[in-house]
Amino acid sequence: YRLTGNTKYLARIPDAFAWLESIRIPETDYHYFETRRLPQDSEDILCPTFVEIGTNKGLYLHLTDPPKETRHYYVDYDMTRNILAHYSSVRVIQLSKMRREYDELLSTPVEEATRDSPLKNTGLVKPPKYFSQYRTLRAPGPEQISALFAELNAKGYWAGRVPDPAREYIGLGPNQAPTEVISTMAYIRNMTTLIWLLDREAK
Repeated sequence: YRLTGNTKYLARIPDAFAWLESIRIPETDYHYFETRRLPQDSEDILCPTFVEIGTNKGLYLHLTDPPKETRHYYVDYDMTRNILAHYSSVRVIQLSKMRREYDELLSTPVEEATRDSPLKNTGLVKPPKYFSQYRTLRAPGPEQISALFAELNAKGYWAGRVPDPAREYIGLGPNQAPTEVISTMAYIRNMTTLIWLLDREAK
């Protein structure tokens, strides 16, 4: 809608909100999932990543027990055991935030809503100076910045953990998993924080 101004892209959003509410996982079942997979905001809801077509039942990913040679993935309706760690069976949905955004769009003149659309503008639309999925982090404080530098190891990089697939299934054959790896994700997250700080200080 922000690109085209065509209201057909808003028409079925209330139906989507209602559907998300219908598949939400009750808070009484949150204890079946890792804490890092759960909503951190009371306004957010938790939904299955995969839903069976026709029934709307959540499908949960599992891995069979050892031996490794015969291990395999499977899905079923059971959220209570053997949930796969390296690919989440649940997703946090910012439903309240999306509803507010939708309501704001309904009350915003179309000219204003599409003001930054490259499809509606004849001139150049300038992209953001920086882009990162971590851009929405809160402004870093002195303690956070000090911690980032303290976490650099003797070789000058931020060490990361071994990815879940390697630890859980694919592994490293008969070899032991390393205790430390270079994490591109950690680098991007931490450098985004530092760039944000420098950019803020420059202003």
